[in-house]
Amino acid sequence: MKLTRQHVVDMLQTAGLRGLAEEAGRALPDPVEYDHAENFLAERGVTDFDLYRVDPREPLAQDFFLPDDIPPPPGVATVETYGDRR
Repeated sequence: MKLTRQHVVDMLQTAGLRGLAEEAGRALPDPVEYDHAENFLAERGVTDFDLYRVDPREPLAQDFFLPDDIPPPPGVATVETYGDRR
């Protein structure tokens, strides 16, 4: 799955990672493969996806940003839909 570089930059800015957003804007290709963007973040220490949770008590739900055809990063559990605990 491909994302636009600007989409990744916007997500990082929204997460308060402005410096990383600027670096992504310079370094990532456009469009960027999802796994390439994920590796880019992991190489820079971004592996905590808690900030993307709708409810911090619930596991991450698979959606556009966490598609079901790509495994989540190590240590991250997901569920098929929000509120579906397994």
